[in-house]
Amino acid sequence: MESIKYKFWKYLVVILTILVVGIFLLINSRQSVEDFFLKNSNEAAEILYREEFKTDRYLVFYFDKEGYISCAVIKKNLIGYQVLRTSGRLTLETKGYLCSFYKDKGENQWLDWGIITDSTIENVRADGMLMNIIDNIPYGFRIFWLTGSGAEPVNHTEGRMMISSCPLYDLIWNAVNCASNRPLVFSIGKRKTTGSRVGTRSNTNRSVYFGVSMNVL
Repeated sequence: MESIKYKFWKYLVVILTILVVGIFLLINSRQSVEDFFLKNSNEAAEILYREEFKTDRYLVFYFDKEGYISCAVIKKNLIGYQVLRTSGRLTLETKGYLCSFYKDKGENQWLDWGIITDSTIENVRADGMLMNIIDNIPYGFRIFWLTGSGAEPVNHTEGRMMISSCPLYDLIWNAVNCASNRPLVFSIGKRKTTGSRVGTRSNTNRSVYFGVSMNVL
């Protein structure tokens, strides 16, 4: 028969083990994914952005210790976090599209991402799929990304905003700036013309000129 003393120590060890495991799980459940990655990564120097792209799955974009921009795919589980894949490394001089594969629950998944420094780009599509864009990066660039399964995207297209100039607006603005705060009198009219002028709209047999004359009083 086991002695009472032996049983006591056996139960005490079991109870202490349960307490230690419980405290460990509690601490890890309260830890943010950013803190976890900075603490456990040998590369990460600064977190740029964190996105939960589906339940308990995170993308963490970061600067590594050499100044490169990379991304980690992180999974949250019962005992904390698990890094599924790191993808990189890009710089502002070596921009491009990166696609990295990883496994999640036995399925092949991919992460497609890159960097934007051109402010005229409004959207990016990967094989026709609209990519997510992160605008609030404090270093003068944006990040676009997309996750999925199956074959990786091959073709990327960039949608740019239309930039139009308005000579009429510039003309008025310059005149106002030169007027030294004196009032201006504007007269606007239209007349037929045969010459080529700024602001001319043409159809088959006619052209109408919208003119602005300004008098400084």
